[in-house]
This record gives sequence, structure tokens and C-alpha cells, in this order.
Amino acid sequence: MPLPVVVRVLGLVLFATVLALPVTAGGFEVTRNDDPAPGGCDPGDCSLREAILAANANGNAGVDVIDLVAAGPYRITLGELLVTSSTTIAPTGPRVLLDGDDLGAGALFNLSPGQDDVTFILENLEIANGDQGTGGRAIHATQGSLEVDDVVFRGNRTSTEGGAMRLFGLTDVLIVNSVLTDNEASAGGGIFVLSDDQTSVTILDTHFVGNQANEDGAGLLVDGSVRVTGERLTFESNAASLRGGAIFTINSSLTTFGLPNVWLFNSTIFGNSANSGGGIYLQESGGIYLHHVTIEGNTATDGSDGVFMDGPVARGTLTEPFLAMDNSLFADPCGFTGSVTIGHFLGGNVESPGDTCGLTTLPGNTVNVPTADLQLSTALGKNGGATDTLEITSDASVLLGAGADFTGFGFPNADQRRVSRLPSAPDVGAFERPLHCEAPGVTIPDNDLLGVQRTLTLTQPDSVADLDLYIEVDHDWVGDLFISLTHVATNTTVVVRQGQETCSGDDFDIFVDDDAPLDLDVTNCQNADPAFPAPRYRPVESVVNLWESFDNLPIAGDWRLQVSDQFGGITGALVEWCLVPTSGIFVDGFESGNLSAWN
Repeated sequence: MPLPVVVRVLGLVLFATVLALPVTAGGFEVTRNDDPAPGGCDPGDCSLREAILAANANGNAGVDVIDLVAAGPYRITLGELLVTSSTTIAPTGPRVLLDGDDLGAGALFNLSPGQDDVTFILENLEIANGDQGTGGRAIHATQGSLEVDDVVFRGNRTSTEGGAMRLFGLTDVLIVNSVLTDNEASAGGGIFVLSDDQTSVTILDTHFVGNQANEDGAGLLVDGSVRVTGERLTFESNAASLRGGAIFTINSSLTTFGLPNVWLFNSTIFGNSANSGGGIYLQESGGIYLHHVTIEGNTATDGSDGVFMDGPVARGTLTEPFLAMDNSLFADPCGFTGSVTIGHFLGGNVESPGDTCGLTTLPGNTVNVPTADLQLSTALGKNGGATDTLEITSDASVLLGAGADFTGFGFPNADQRRVSRLPSAPDVGAFERPLHCEAPGVTIPDNDLLGVQRTLTLTQPDSVADLDLYIEVDHDWVGDLFISLTHVATNTTVVVRQGQETCSGDDFDIFVDDDAPLDLDVTNCQNADPAFPAPRYRPVESVVNLWESFDNLPIAGDWRLQVSDQFGGITGALVEWCLVPTSGIFVDGFESGNLSAWN
């Protein structure tokens, strides 16, 4: 049975249930990528449609796993794929394309009514090219639970609602590590969520880019008393003809109790456009909470480039929109109509360059900040993490340390890239500028096994959940270089790369990250400048998980970097190095993997 959990949000205790997923029941191998008239799912001769039909019919109580063995693209031509039993669909190898260009009317996947106990899981796919037809060209889901992990939704179009996904009345939805791009609908170009029964939708580490709405909500449209929580999201270059370039929200009875139907944490809203509310549009009891959100570079015809709140009647009625925020950057102007509620828990917000968002109604906010004082990058960049961010480029930024401490409410204590924040004085917006850096510019002695040893002293009172090392070295034969990192208090040392290699490449400027795709070794070293051209590399000993020796160690204390030249003839310099530790993200364990932890 579902297990009760208690979640603390904004100082209120809300009760939720952890979804008890069924055990795996059986498996089917899809060995052909066309879509013939369905027969049976026979070994060596089974299409995706035949596998889904077989899973629907087999009567198993658990989750059937459909492995996509055949190479893509998979061309779906005989209409929508109806899912009526718990199913996981994933390729056995790299991401594959499910192409709906010749699908016809309807969604590619339809999670049908009357299936409350169905769990549908999609992993490592690209779902593309659905064109016209009814709402939700990639996924139309009206019952059960949906989990989407590492899926790209591209070029799906509909004349109604939900270009990529139309979600109505589901129990739980979890979307992780995904991209929604170039999808189009009349409303909800990326995702359309409609519910009056308090559905829970959680979206993590996902990028909404270049989606369009002929009316409202080009990236995301939320209608009703559904609870949508987004963490580490980027909304970029989405365009709505009417309202809400990135997000549009409406019709939530939750705002009567001072609770929004959209919660957005550590996210960036950049370069979106609409006639009104270039970034966000709140209408008729639509509500949103913004925690460490950066709103910048959006445009609206009526001048409400950042946020527009449409409150046509008196305060206290269900038609009044609700906005609350903390530690967020409003670098675009806001607009209002009628009566609106600027919610409690305000503090640590910055508006630049004007005073249009109502931040002065409660203390602890800063307005009329000159744009130049923000010291914010003018374009999104890959600054670490799953989604692109706007970087704070200078230690002179007014955003540094200007935030308020809200960790007592159980909010995440890390930025959009999962970089730990200083709880007592976080930076404003989605980006936390790393404070753990040194730029010594010291010479690395030639043919000296001891080499250069530098120490950073960190003060953050957390333990390591993940650790990245940034290092910039000037050297004309990087194959000579040995690098190690030591946690001094525990004498825990990990070798980052071995020396005495044949690579003659020059210089590197990289992050060392045990989740990176390439090893920092001679195999990936280029006899060129730079020697390591990719932005991130694994330490050489990560294959035996020694980098994980740093996990759970105290962040506070001394960390020692050693860089030595192990062969004579060429000298170089250690230009700069930084440590980027990540602590436990949520004090209440919101990333435990259950689908309802944000209820």
C-alpha cells in the first residue's frame, strides 16, 4: 500500500503518498522498426505496436519492459499506440527516434481513460515530427502515472492543446533530464496540464526551447488545481502569440489558501516572448512561487517582458492571481491589471533596472538596480549541470550574497547546476558564483615529482554529495603532468591523471567530473591546443570509483591540489583551480525518486 510521508513546504506540513510501483512483470524485444499490420510479438519478429498490444493483453500485474533492440528510426504509421497496462519502453543501446511524421490523427502514445493503476515509463528516446491532429501529439495521457526520463520531444504539432504532451487527470507525473524543442500548439506548445483533482507533476533538469503557442503558454500551460513543481529548468526562446512566452497558469483554487499551482526552483527564464507576459502570465487565480529564479531577456509587446498578473476583480476572490517569490532576479519589467496578491515569504529579490514588480510591498528586496551592476552574462551557457544558465561573471555583482536564508522551509540548498549555496548569504537568481577558487599563476617546476601544491580552505558546513574540480593549466606538453586532489583532514587522495604520457598537446581549461563521458587520459588527449578540447572529463581512476571516496566527507576544511611535471624539457603554469562541491540537495529528501514527494 502507499506509504505516507510528510513534506514541509513554506512552513506548512502537507501529507503525500509515495507511489508504490509494481514489480517488473515481463519483457518484449522489438526487433523491427517499421509498423506493419499487427500480428503477434514473436521472437525476432516484433514491432513496437505488437509489443505494446502484447503487454496490454498479457494480464501481468507488474511493469512490462519493452526493449527497443532494432536500430532507429522507428516510423509509426498506423495511428496512435494505446497503452492500457504498466509498461516501460527504452532502447537497449543509444537513444532512438520514434518518428510520427506519418502517424495521422491522434497522439503517438495514448495513456487511456479508466486506467488509474497504469504506470507508463519512457526512457532515452526522441519523439518527433507529429504534425496536426488532436491534442498531445507525442503523449496524450488522461489516467494513471507517467514517468519520462532522458527524452527529447522535437517538432510535434497540434491544432489544439499540448504540442508535445497533454496531461489531464493523471495521478503522478515525473519528467527528468529531458528536452522539449520546436513543438507547437494553440495552448501549451511544450506541455499542457489540465486537472482539478490535485494531480502532482514534477519536472527536473529539463530544457524548454523554441516551442510555440498560437495562443497561450508556449513552454508550459497549467490549468486547474494541479500542483506542478519545476527544479533546475531552463525556458529559452519560447514564443506565444498571446500570453505567457514561457509559462501560463490559470484557474487554481489553491490560491485561496495562499498556495500556488506552480512552484519553480533554481530555474532560468530567458529570451521568451509574447504579446503579454513575455516570461510568465498569471490569470484568474493562477499562482506561482519563484525560488532562486532568473528572469532576463524576455520581451512582450505590451511591455510586461517578465511577468504579467491579470487580476480583474477584488482581492479575496477566486479570480485573483497569486505571485510569491524569494531570492529571484527580475531583470525584465512586470505588468498588472486589477487586484493581485503579492504573496508572503518575500525577501532577497532584485529588480533591475526598474521598480515594476511590487517587490517593495514587503521588506528585504532591492529595486532600481542598474543593469551593469548585475554582471550577468548576456547569453545562456553550459556552465555545468543539465540545463543552460546565465553566469554571474564578476565578483563585483550586486547579486553575490544578497539573498535571504530560506533553508528552514526545506527548500533546495543548491543552484541550477547543483552547486552548493551558502545558506546564510546565497546569491540571488539561479546561478551561485563559485567562491572556492584560486588563481595562483605559479610555475610548475620541470621534472619535479613534488611539483606545485596549493590549498583551498572551504567553510561550508555540509557533506559532499558530488564534487567537481575546475583546473586551468598552461603547458606545452601536457602528457608530462600528474594531478591529484587530497581531502587533508582525512588524508583521502585521488589521482586525477597520471603523467609520463606521449601526448604533446598544449594547455587545458576543463572541469574534472566523474559523470563526464570522457577520461582525462592519453586516449582523449589531442596533439593540439587545447590538448583536452571538451569542457568536462572523468578522472583517470573513476573506473574504479575512487573519486567517490570524497562522497560524504565534510566540505569544510583544507583541500590540496598537486600538479607535477614528471619529464624534463618543458615547463608550464597552474593558472587557476576551483572546487565545486555539491551537498545534499533537499533537506527533506525530495529527490528520493518517488513520484509524489512534491505534493
